[in-house]
Amino acid sequence: MQNIRKEDVQVTLWGDVARTVNVDGIRTTPPPALAVFTSLKVTKYPNKIALSNTGNTFFFLNPDIKEAEDYKHYFGEPHHAAHILSSQPKQPRTPAELQAVKQMSVSDLNICDPNNYKNIPVNCTAKIGKFVPEERWFYLACPKCFKEMRKKPQSQLLICTEHDMQQPLYRFIVTALITDEASAIIKGKQAEELFGTTCEDLILNQIYYHQKFSE
Repeated sequence: MQNIRKEDVQVTLWGDVARTVNVDGIRTTPPPALAVFTSLKVTKYPNKIALSNTGNTFFFLNPDIKEAEDYKHYFGEPHHAAHILSSQPKQPRTPAELQAVKQMSVSDLNICDPNNYKNIPVNCTAKIGKFVPEERWFYLACPKCFKEMRKKPQSQLLICTEHDMQQPLYRFIVTALITDEASAIIKGKQAEELFGTTCEDLILNQIYYHQKFSE
């Protein structure tokens, strides 16, 4: 990303927030492609300011704001069109590749000093021991931002704090215990890939609504 002062910053989006980005729209939009982000996390990587999304991040492409005119003035030429950069180095995927890299447990990784592992790719493989049956396994989410919807005060209606009234979407949120003395929360698309179905289909079509998840 670059502002009108020609200052660059790297923005990394993960998970559901990344899936809301319309890459094709950015490619086909005449320059400039103006992006506005909210609630980003600020870190240094390795010695430069870097931004990444949080659970409260929203992404807006070419919003209708007054500041957009300045960017159209400075970045309106064809050579300012967005470019797709080369991907990161290939991560080990095959059994032979995984066997060749240094391996450590999640508990060992958890106590490592991050400063000693800068710029070193980490590939974590975890085996799920069991699911936590006492925890809920779905929630009602806003279809736009995937945040959990809440009851409106003095009402039974569900609202999103950012998008007000919306048709709720069933979303997975499953707590799993892995065999390395740790736990993980699996949400959204990752959970759908794990279970091979959507939360909507499981509840609405297969009539499974009970909030306890079987072990």
